[in-house]
Amino acid sequence: MGCVYVLRNGNEDVFKIGRTKIPLERVVKSLSRGNPYRLTKFARIDTEDDVACEAFLHQRLRSKRIVLGDGTEFFQVTPSELAQALHDAEEFANEFLSAKRQAEELSNIEEDSNAGLIAPSECDVEVYSRLLQVREAQDRLKVQRQFFESKLKISIGTSTGLEGLATWKGKWGQHFDLPGLRKAEPDIYARLFERFGDETYRRTFRIQRFT
Repeated sequence: MGCVYVLRNGNEDVFKIGRTKIPLERVVKSLSRGNPYRLTKFARIDTEDDVACEAFLHQRLRSKRIVLGDGTEFFQVTPSELAQALHDAEEFANEFLSAKRQAEELSNIEEDSNAGLIAPSECDVEVYSRLLQVREAQDRLKVQRQFFESKLKISIGTSTGLEGLATWKGKWGQHFDLPGLRKAEPDIYARLFERFGDETYRRTFRIQRFT
C-alpha cells in the first residue's frame, strides 16, 4: 500500500504533493531538513495506485506548479481548490482505475462468434451521452492547445526556446517503414515476422451514433 501525501509549506498556500511507501512522518522529517519553512501534513490518500494517483494530481494542478528551491513538486493553490483536486483524485483512484482495469481484462477476451448486440439500458445511454460531451470538449481543447503552442513556437522562432517557459529543439530520429517493406518485399517481411512477430488479439471499441 502506497501513500500520496500533501504537505503544506509554512503558512503559505504552497503545497508539496508526492508519494511514498514508507511512514509519512519519516518523509516529513527528511524533507524538513534545510527547509526554512515548517512542513505540515495537509492530506493523504492511501492507495495501491499511488503512482497513477500522484500523476493525476500533478496533471490536475499543472498550471499551479511552482519551483521552490530544488523542489519541483510544489504547487501554489488555495486550500479549497486543493480539496476539490483531492476529491477528484480519490474518485480517480477508486472508480476510474477500477473501471479501466475491468475494461482491460475484457478487451482480451475473444468474442463469441454468435454473440450479438445487446439493448442498452438507460444508464448506458446516459454514459454514452456524457462520453460524447467529453469528446466534444476534448476536441475543442485540442484545437486550443495547438493554437497556444503555435503562438509560443512563433515567439521562439529560430531560437532554442523561451527562458523558463518552453523549449523547441530538434533532433534526428529513426523510423522503420514496415508497411513499405511488406508491400515491396513480402517474402522478406514474412520471414522477419515469422522470426520476430507475434499475433495478438484485442477488441476494438468504436462510438456509434445512437438512434
